[in-house]
Amino acid sequence: MNINWLLKTFNEVTVKSINSPKLAKNKFLDTGSYPVIDQSQEDISGYTNDEKLVYSGKLPVVIFGDHTLIVKYIDFPFVRGADGTKIITANSEIVIPKFLYYLLLNSRIESHGYSRHFRFVKELSFKIPPLKLQKKIVERLDAIRKLQELNDKEIEKVKLLFSTRLSSEFSKKKGWKEVILSDICDVRDGTHDSPKYHNEGIPLITSKNLKDDDLDFANVNFISEKDHKQIIKRSFVENGDILFGMIGTIGNPVVVDTDEIFSIKNVGLVKFPNKALVNNYYLKYFLESPFLTNQITRLSRGGTQKFVSLGNLRNLKIFLPKLLEQDKIACHFNEIRTYQYLLKNRGNKLTEFFESTLNKAMRGELVS
Repeated sequence: MNINWLLKTFNEVTVKSINSPKLAKNKFLDTGSYPVIDQSQEDISGYTNDEKLVYSGKLPVVIFGDHTLIVKYIDFPFVRGADGTKIITANSEIVIPKFLYYLLLNSRIESHGYSRHFRFVKELSFKIPPLKLQKKIVERLDAIRKLQELNDKEIEKVKLLFSTRLSSEFSKKKGWKEVILSDICDVRDGTHDSPKYHNEGIPLITSKNLKDDDLDFANVNFISEKDHKQIIKRSFVENGDILFGMIGTIGNPVVVDTDEIFSIKNVGLVKFPNKALVNNYYLKYFLESPFLTNQITRLSRGGTQKFVSLGNLRNLKIFLPKLLEQDKIACHFNEIRTYQYLLKNRGNKLTEFFESTLNKAMRGELVS
């Protein structure tokens, strides 16, 4: 630690906050004059029009979730949410409010479940640099946060574009045929049995393993080779096939792009015996379209765990243009998806960079 950095307790870097009234969650409005800030993950949890509830103390402040450990920096008029929303005011003679926010963000208090955690905050001590250096550190961290915000906004923008295009592209157009899925594909499903699980063996893919356009092998159960051989008599999966969740989480179609050997359970399997008739990626995106998901909603049955039958899956209505147009549509959506994953990876790298920079900054290793 730099010799100019001083060790200070929580009580030394804060001053007593004004006791602000609280607004119960059932009183939150969807819109209003004043934002409500509570201990939830949302930046703003609701609104109110009651001016008497607005926090009257000095801004900015830091919000700490007594139960959730969520830390927020608030520099605008607000109303305090219900129980568990702690307001922390910086002692500006010792610490910049935004620097205090980053200190608490880096405090890494261990969660004790849904219990009170502010008592642990009050026991913290911090290494505090001079105010001038605090400002430099805050500027560096704020710059990374700005990049994260811009990336998040771009993610939401592209997500909206993708959703809008799904609605517009897959409405029936002139020259498109209306067919049922089993007319153009071989539609099957995985085993309905419950084979014995083992510590190792052949992965058994279910609906929960269809994630982000890919197969998630990180959280699978394993079955014996004997059970696998029995299952693939009914549902042998090959590269280019589509898997479709049929129970619980319905949908999430995935085009298989792996040579790994696995079996499937309670998952729809769409195979393409006539590749000159249908583009598998066109069909994959059609299966995500509102026209198709509305069909699934009408056809799904069950209580808490919804499911769609194999018969219903085979009878899904599909709009089918000529293959060349299918190829163009599939290519268009593939390009959007590729950009989405680029943004997601960029976001992950920015998060790692921010965490690393924050940690170094609070150890005095970032700037001198």
